[in-house]
Amino acid sequence: MPIGSEGKVVKADTLKDMYRVFAYEPLTRDDFGYYVKRESPRENFRLGLLCGGERYLLAGHSGCGKSTELIRLSDELKDDFFVVYFSVEGELDIDDLQCEDVLVAIGLKIFKEAKRLEEDGLIEKLNTDIIDDFYEFLSDVTEIKVEERIKEKGVGAKLTYLLSFSGWLKSESRTRVEMRRKLEHRLSDLIERIDNMVSEAEIKTKKPVLVIVDDLEKIPRIDAAKKLFYEDIGVLLQIKPRMIYTIPISLVLDPIFAQIKSRFDDDQTLPNIKIKDRDGNPSTGGKEFFENFVNNRIGNKQLIEGEALDFAIEMSGGVLGQFVNIIRNSSIYALQDGDDCIKKRHIELYVHKERRSFDRFLSYGDIEFLKVIRDNKDARDGNTLLMLLHSLSILEYQNDNNWFDVNPIIVPLLEK
Repeated sequence: MPIGSEGKVVKADTLKDMYRVFAYEPLTRDDFGYYVKRESPRENFRLGLLCGGERYLLAGHSGCGKSTELIRLSDELKDDFFVVYFSVEGELDIDDLQCEDVLVAIGLKIFKEAKRLEEDGLIEKLNTDIIDDFYEFLSDVTEIKVEERIKEKGVGAKLTYLLSFSGWLKSESRTRVEMRRKLEHRLSDLIERIDNMVSEAEIKTKKPVLVIVDDLEKIPRIDAAKKLFYEDIGVLLQIKPRMIYTIPISLVLDPIFAQIKSRFDDDQTLPNIKIKDRDGNPSTGGKEFFENFVNNRIGNKQLIEGEALDFAIEMSGGVLGQFVNIIRNSSIYALQDGDDCIKKRHIELYVHKERRSFDRFLSYGDIEFLKVIRDNKDARDGNTLLMLLHSLSILEYQNDNNWFDVNPIIVPLLEK
């Protein structure tokens, strides 16, 4: 996100600016000026953690705004906890993800964040015995030796090794396979070393460690997500720090979720922004949210026509990420046309492109199921519902009761 010289957010005055300020990425502390207040479980988590809670789940559609809420939570808790936030999408190969990878990434991220504080002079020097032990363990389970990868010598080489390891884990399938094979019978040893790192971080920071693992809801295959949260969650919860994990919305609606949630202090869902109610009546609050979202990012209010903005809000289905992508990519269509603002036809061009993407993978059976959702706003066919939720073909909304609707981009496909 563009940031001004004094840390203030920069608003768009041109279509090129608009493309930049509508980046599909979470807000960081520097650009909280773009933030629009919304319904959020952030306060539930904050109070729960301050009262002694230890294990939490956050569910929601991909793109609903979870990452921004978790980053804001991290900022709000920084005085009370040593907060270690990371995205599995950034640290690991999300298309090939297992619990061993997540555990190693957690240990490495705790080390990196503690080392950063040490180098900034904010904490005392970390215990080198713990660092050496973690290095020796990873070197053993991957058979990657420091002299094979690092040109430095001595203590510096081991530090560079640990700082570089997550990159190897993400990019090298051979490294992942070998590590998982060796960890199969040594998970307790890995957990012990992670807990040693946690204890050291807590001693030096004088704060309890809170680890936030984001973007697990982006695991592309439902079966892989089920394995992680149903079969392997007990392992992920054996480590010492307080934890927040994100989880796919599709798993929350799976019968197995009752067993998953029983292991956590609380689970919350970040809902989509409701732009209409179950009966199809417009929600003024939802429309105002998106209007404020745009106004916080553009200085030149003429960059998007009112008709185009209304259509973009409608086509978003209340999914924040979908709305951002609509606006961002429509600005490119406007530039291609030589226009100085986004018009409805530019929104239509992008929506049509996205509709074709859905059309490629939706089966005839899916279309018939989506018609039932459109007409009834509810369904009980578990597997089909979960698959279509996972792909954002179906969207969930919350009132007193939860209800479903078809992603508005898809709706014309139901009449083919």
